[in-house]
Order: sequence, then structure tokens, then C-alpha cells
Amino acid sequence: MQNTDLRRAVSYALNRQSLVKNVLKDGSVAATSLVPAGNTKNPTTGKDFNTDTGNLYPYSPAKAKQYWRKAQASLGKQKLTLQLLTNDNDINKSVAEYIQAAIEKNLSGVTVNVKSVPLTNEISTLSKGDFDFATLSWSSDFQDPVDFLNKASITNSVNFGKFNNAKYEQLISTITADKQSTKARYQTMQQAAKLVAQQQGVTPIYQTAAAHLISNKVGGVHFTLLRDALYRYAYWK
Repeated sequence: MQNTDLRRAVSYALNRQSLVKNVLKDGSVAATSLVPAGNTKNPTTGKDFNTDTGNLYPYSPAKAKQYWRKAQASLGKQKLTLQLLTNDNDINKSVAEYIQAAIEKNLSGVTVNVKSVPLTNEISTLSKGDFDFATLSWSSDFQDPVDFLNKASITNSVNFGKFNNAKYEQLISTITADKQSTKARYQTMQQAAKLVAQQQGVTPIYQTAAAHLISNKVGGVHFTLLRDALYRYAYWK
């Protein structure tokens, strides 16, 4: 999986829209960027960060096959057997099975074996680097794109795959230094999101969603990406 073309092939083989609509069926949203939708807006236009990046992770069986052929040539192998590591809750099992089926369908010669283990065991295995590829979720505690973008930095402990790209590290360093203007920093984060997608340093799949039932007699309840609800300004109508 250190082969960039193989990672690209895997990403193009995944129909994220089909996954969220036909497998998850819970309001989850297909990922189009490493940064979740609703995280931040363009300081000039007000557009969502992902509207500006466009869909960086499209589904394309043709491109999946194209990059798989390139990977075969550079690896010197026509067939591969990969192990997909995931934790053993029902949702992650279903997602892993979908990934397995999508890869085996679109990348002829690739066999994917799914290994489901308790989350603590998965984290331990990831920390040791003893895996081919794995699924893992991330929940942010501050609303800024860098909290997702920096997960692909070699300096971040969550970068279990050890993706390391000098240009990407430079971009992350510039973002975290926070010495740019708001507009310039936004553009640097856009560059980082596009570069990590081009290199498939991390391959996001979907963004989770939550449903809430609120009485029509209550107003002023606000939801954010960081918490279920803000009740500070709630009131009875």
C-alpha cells in the first residue's frame, strides 16, 4: 500500500454515494474531501470548503483499472492479497464488507480479506504498523480544517500509514504556524486538501450524520459539528 497508484486505484474503486445510500442508510454523507462538509467556509465568498475543492474522491471504475495496471507494472505483480483491518462493531463490519466487494469487483486480481477486531486491538495493531490498510474514524474537538488535514502529516501520531510527502509537510507547517491572513491560510488549506487527495495519503470514505427529534414548541436549539446540541439559547415558543 506504499504504492501511490494502488492507493489511487482503491479510492477510485469505491462508490461512496452507493455506500451511504444503500449500506449505511442513516443520513451519512459521501466524503468529497478529507475535511468534512460544514467545517469551514471561504472567508470571501461564504462557500463551503468542499464546494471550493470539488469532489476530490470520485468513483471511476475506469480510472481504478487504469491505476491498478500502473501498480501492477511498478510492483511486478499481477495479483495481490490484502488484509483490511477494522473494528468489530456492526457498522464498520458492513463498511469493510462493502470496501472488500468494491475492490474485488473493480480491481481484477486483488483479493481482500477482512479482519475485524475490538477497537483497542485495532489501535494497538495500527500503532505497530502491522497492517495493509484499515478503517478508522476521527471526531474533531475544534472546528478547523487543519484538525483533519494534519492527520496525514508524518508528525501526527494518528498517521499510522506513515504517509510522508515533503510538499504536504510544508503546507501543514504553514497552516499551523498561523501567520498568514485568513484568506491566504484558507487557500493553503485548499492546496493541502487537494494534494493529500492526489497522493491518497488518507482516503476518506464518508461523514457520519445524527438525527434529533425536537418539539415544535422549542426554538433556539443549534447543532454543530463538535457537539450534539447547544441549548444556551433554547426557549419555549
